[in-house]
Amino acid sequence: MIYYSAIKKDNKIYVGKRHGECFAKMTRCGVKNVGIDSVQGFITNKGKFVDREEAYKIAKSCGQYKREQLCSEDCALSTLKILFSEDLW
Repeated sequence: MIYYSAIKKDNKIYVGKRHGECFAKMTRCGVKNVGIDSVQGFITNKGKFVDREEAYKIAKSCGQYKREQLCSEDCALSTLKILFSEDLW
């Protein structure tokens, strides 16, 4: 199960409800070039960081994935196999 949005950079993980919150935390912590060499992903119920692709699989299998309710089949996002925080909450 997916619990938080997260960004991993330089072996540190920053969490928030949305990735924008994670970037804001990074900036407040003095991290330079927050978008360079960082990996956007999520934290699971087991405390594990997973990238967007793995998070997509987990959210689908747990019934957390909501994009299908929000996006019609002809929507460009409907074919992506990656997770966005908006797909959850």
